Amino acid sequence: MAVFYHPLIGVFLYLITYNISPAHRWWGRSVQQFGLHYGKLVALSILLGMLARRERLRFRSLLVGQEALLCAFVALMWLSRLFGEPSGEFSVHNTAKMTKVLAVLLMITHIVTTLERYEAVVWTLIGVGLYLGYTAATAPPWMFVHGRLNVSFAGPDFREGNFLAAHFAMLLPLIGAMFLRGRRWWQKALCLASATLVINGIVLTRSRGAFLACLVGGAFAAATALVSLRRYRTRVLLLLAAGCLGALMLVDPGFWRRMATLRQNPEETDPSARGRVLAWRAAVRMALDHPLGIGEGNFFQYVGRYDERIPGKDTHNTFFRCLAELGFPGAFLYLMLVVGAFRTLRWCWRASRASPRILEWRVHVWALATSLVTFLTAGLFITHTYIEELYWLLMFPVCLRRGLENELEGGSR
Repeated sequence: MAVFYHPLIGVFLYLITYNISPAHRWWGRSVQQFGLHYGKLVALSILLGMLARRERLRFRSLLVGQEALLCAFVALMWLSRLFGEPSGEFSVHNTAKMTKVLAVLLMITHIVTTLERYEAVVWTLIGVGLYLGYTAATAPPWMFVHGRLNVSFAGPDFREGNFLAAHFAMLLPLIGAMFLRGRRWWQKALCLASATLVINGIVLTRSRGAFLACLVGGAFAAATALVSLRRYRTRVLLLLAAGCLGALMLVDPGFWRRMATLRQNPEETDPSARGRVLAWRAAVRMALDHPLGIGEGNFFQYVGRYDERIPGKDTHNTFFRCLAELGFPGAFLYLMLVVGAFRTLRWCWRASRASPRILEWRVHVWALATSLVTFLTAGLFITHTYIEELYWLLMFPVCLRRGLENELEGGSR
């Protein structure tokens, strides 16, 4: 009922539900036993909250370019079922899921339209990250495979180790921004505790993709802070140095042995890396044979026809999965969403000059851009094509833009 006070509360509940998946915990099975889906139930509550509290919503335009691109992307997923190859078992799991994600994100980009609301969302992510980091640190032995944390109690999109590590890596820049912004000791303490457990979670997964993502994201954060965040650049560099030092204290020889395989030729290293290269090549050949896509969800079924050595294997790459299943139009729309996110952030950076809170806005623009770079880098090694969190990051710039527009117009609430 709290959403009828403010629909933003529904956003918090949705984020928490998405991250920790209550249906898979003993205290959350009460709703599941009645056949109800937590995510859909919370999404419906957000909609009802918006209808009940329309006066609390403030936005200039009903649909901006980035939102229109996401609508087109989801529509193309449905069309791919018509243009692609037939499925052995007709399933629209990812398409139906992304339709729900689209609806939720369109509601959220019309609710999170002030700096304060955006920061409240980030604090929610930090709090949940602290919880997930703790569950990773206290995970039982059966969750580890060959010394790696490979199963978790997190939400369904990042229950596997590599996806959980990518989620943790994406959180670090957001935690850093709130540490810089936090004015009270407990806020900084919460950020430090969350960052420590998140870094430890990445180490436990031994994810090479997340390791590379952290390196690329860290380099991007340092370079952009030196050039643009002049007032904060010393503190940013100190935070990065502290994070590296903390990570060095947490890693073990097994972690470094796995990271050392990154220097080897993919054709000569472990089967997992060899399979990725073969899957990428198969995806390109698949797209050339089916320019409009082989159909959402069909890569697993048909990849064996293009390389009999990897039947049923995933692409382990966000772009190549999109290219193979949604064709060249889907790959184009995906790239446009990525470009659109960074263009929106650039607009926010420039427009913030007119705001009395220019530093506050720019810290969040910088952090969100770093999170995007980090997550997109991780997506080169795992498939985020139908992972909801990717589209959260691609839509958060719209929240910042609407919030900045409201502030400059004097309509912030």
